[in-house]
Amino acid sequence: MAIYHHEGVSSACLQLQGSAQVDVNLLLFVAWTTSTGHSVSLSDIQAARALVDPWHSEIVKPLRAVRQRLKHGPSPAPSEETIVLRQKLQSLETAMELIELDELETFATRLTTSVQRPGPRLQVISDALELVVATSAGRQLHADEANATRQIAVICEAYGKEKRT
Repeated sequence: MAIYHHEGVSSACLQLQGSAQVDVNLLLFVAWTTSTGHSVSLSDIQAARALVDPWHSEIVKPLRAVRQRLKHGPSPAPSEETIVLRQKLQSLETAMELIELDELETFATRLTTSVQRPGPRLQVISDALELVVATSAGRQLHADEANATRQIAVICEAYGKEKRT
């Protein structure tokens, strides 16, 4: 998703992934969906999560854990050889995440008739992202998490405006 490559989005997403165990693909899916004018309800988020969670939990996360573990050890990591291995694992992880994004894109076709909820689009996007984070974390957002979701929402709103004009 192009939104991820806008300045500040990747760092905000990774912050939320670390602090609230957010599936970044799910977060980006909701960001994209709401920024393009569709409504996303709690049941939509739950259905999307149910669709991709087995893949994400059983395939993506374990590979990510291995890649991250190789950064500092166990011995012989880190070494030149394990750095090369980490790069290969990163490529595999990206490929696996693209499969997940394809599943979410297919899921999005079921939302195409949904109507945008009334209110300022920025608030709609922000509320939807906060819902993803809160349901992922199983708690209220911390202030830094709310700031991160707001940062993503601001960029998504601008991105959505670009796509509508």
